Amino acid sequence: MLAVEVSGLEVRADVYGGAGSVCGTVLYRMTTEAGARRRANVLRRWARRGTPVTYVRNGESASLVDEQAFMASRIGSGSST
Repeated sequence: MLAVEVSGLEVRADVYGGAGSVCGTVLYRMTTEAGARRRANVLRRWARRGTPVTYVRNGESASLVDEQAFMASRIGSGSST
């Protein structure tokens, strides 16, 4: 994660990495400014800690996911998906 910026209801996360050294931006549009601040705080914490994230896209929707926490939750829940 290179940078995280908040502007009103929008949170912009600039990211770089992966096998192809991809550089891009994920834009979150939140419903409240408090929600935008919370999302930005999570993203900034990931950036500070160097948390590996995965870009996930489903149709027109996209997000960043803490891949280690996701995998730990799947293993802990006994889920196969």
